[in-house]
Amino acid sequence: PATVLAQALGCLIEPHQVSDVGSPVIGVVESTAVERGQRVRAGQVLATLRSDVERESLALARIRAQAVGELKAAEAGAELARHKLARAVNLAEKEFTPSQALEQARAKPAVAENRLAQAREQRDVHAREQGLAQAQLGLRTIRSPISGVVVERYLSAGERVEERPVFRVAAVHPLRVELVLPARAYPDVRHGMPITITPEFPGAAARQARVTLIDQVIDGASSTFRV
Repeated sequence: PATVLAQALGCLIEPHQVSDVGSPVIGVVESTAVERGQRVRAGQVLATLRSDVERESLALARIRAQAVGELKAAEAGAELARHKLARAVNLAEKEFTPSQALEQARAKPAVAENRLAQAREQRDVHAREQGLAQAQLGLRTIRSPISGVVVERYLSAGERVEERPVFRVAAVHPLRVELVLPARAYPDVRHGMPITITPEFPGAAARQARVTLIDQVIDGASSTFRV
């Protein structure tokens, strides 16, 4: 087994991760921001879909969320009802007003407070609607889930997006190396042990790798396992 590990063996160098990036919603590609071979960062915009309706919905929701007229009116009404109640109590103590008028004055602040509470709840609803419209607009932007290189661009502006991916992005740092070893070398392979990898490119220097995964099952037909 030690002799097997000491000799040169063929291996396969692959990206650490490959992601076929699609869209969570159906739409038409409005523009693409990257091309094949370009390096991208995680979260970077790759393409946008047409979103005229979503933009208008967001603008309307923002106007509703920022409107304060109804809330200000409810606050003023509640404040006025409290002042009227205080005045009615003062007049009742001096016996200048009947008890019926006092009861009516006491009921008005409760009604005004309920209207104020409804106005505040409606403001919260409008704020949630704005957040929902913002999220729906965000779904029209396709972003890279990983940092890497654009391997392929499948669609262009004007094409319809459904289930098909729009881009393929590969994470090339770090790289994953797959090596097939004979079963007799299984006892000598350990997690973390160093292995020298020499890419078959002109002028490519040797790289140091470490074992991170060892197959737990040996293939019976070929009497090999993967590292």
